Amino acid sequence: MDECSWAKWMFVDVKPMPTGEVRMDITLLGGSSPIVDRKRRGVAWSKRPHSVTVLCSYSQPSISVGGQKDVLSLKPNERLPGFLTSSENLYFEACHSDMNEASDRAAKYGYNVDADG
Repeated sequence: MDECSWAKWMFVDVKPMPTGEVRMDITLLGGSSPIVDRKRRGVAWSKRPHSVTVLCSYSQPSISVGGQKDVLSLKPNERLPGFLTSSENLYFEACHSDMNEASDRAAKYGYNVDADG
């Protein structure tokens, strides 16, 4: 892929659920840039923010944007496909304040979820 995705967090509404899960309604301003040493050089920011819902859950970790819900398969020593990388990064940043893409975050936080059942 020749682009990096970026996001500025504008607003977060945190809603603890009776199940112990946490739902976060997040307003983000998205952007993209060419890949240049993984730095924010030449980011083209969207004109309008968009809403994302994150469900912090050890059984159904998910990201929803518009009508699209992606349940994330988070397993130790496995990476998600490239098209879900930004969803994975957003999930771990929202649910665990972890922005370290290089680590095995699924193992670190005890996930072993197969989104396909």
